[in-house]
Amino acid sequence: MFSVTRKLKALKPVFQQQRRCKGDLAMNVKLAAGFLEVAQNILQFDRHNSLLLLLEHCCMLVYLKASNLEQVMLRQRAKLQWLKGGDQCSKIFFRRVATRRANKRVFQIFYDEGNEQTDPTVISNIFVDFYQDLLGGDRTDRAIDLQYLRPWARHILTDDEARAIIRPIITKILVSRIRESLDLLISPSQNAFVPGRLISDNVLLAQELFSGYNQCRLPPRCALKVDLQKAYDTVEWDFLIATLQMFGFPVVFIRWIEECVTSAHYSVVVNDGVHGFFAGARGLRQGDPMSPYLLFCHGSPSHDLAATY
Repeated sequence: MFSVTRKLKALKPVFQQQRRCKGDLAMNVKLAAGFLEVAQNILQFDRHNSLLLLLEHCCMLVYLKASNLEQVMLRQRAKLQWLKGGDQCSKIFFRRVATRRANKRVFQIFYDEGNEQTDPTVISNIFVDFYQDLLGGDRTDRAIDLQYLRPWARHILTDDEARAIIRPIITKILVSRIRESLDLLISPSQNAFVPGRLISDNVLLAQELFSGYNQCRLPPRCALKVDLQKAYDTVEWDFLIATLQMFGFPVVFIRWIEECVTSAHYSVVVNDGVHGFFAGARGLRQGDPMSPYLLFCHGSPSHDLAATY
């Protein structure tokens, strides 16, 4: 505490000097704007006078500098105000949320070769059609057979209640089973989400490989950085099932995974409103504990094919 007090006392003369040199920043901006306005008014009577042009230029520089200092001060003050009341249920928090929502609202979009659309209902339908084409399709939704689990229940639940209870349990069981065999199924170069492996090993290996990559004495070479766009949303269910069959998973196990994956339904949130409700035809649920492991299984054949060439 003594060290903090000593440092604060050392800063006191610095703040006093800054206060004497810069003064009231808001008043400086008003004075600079007034001088600039007077210089511009005088310049209108003699636009070719070099002294008046130089005076107007100097007043403009003074005004810009004062304005920038005021903006820095206001940003610092806003940050302090946010740190003080931003995490509380206060007007500052709700004003920030309202501003963020207003900035995130979609008022117009351009589609079909640059056509503009501003109708909120049409905009919502366009978003729903896009994601329905991306994630949905003509696929029937097959429900889980609940007769296997109902004998152990103390009372009979409704179908919706039973599905809400069963699916998370089945997902956790499947994840625990898949995790045990990932070390044998997934390529050694894939280290994320695999027990016993660390993704930091790949980071360190990449740094070592590219440390001297740009040296002129080395033979010609190239490197590709590949980013899978919408990796989870573009997983084809038929190919995923075929991959699991290729790995030799039991038929019942694959059927459980298929039931968990193919029961997804989607809605689109546009301007704080929920629109549409359609069944999915591809993709994995992001946030589901089983999705990362299924994604690696889905991409394993592609990795093996790329490693062949």
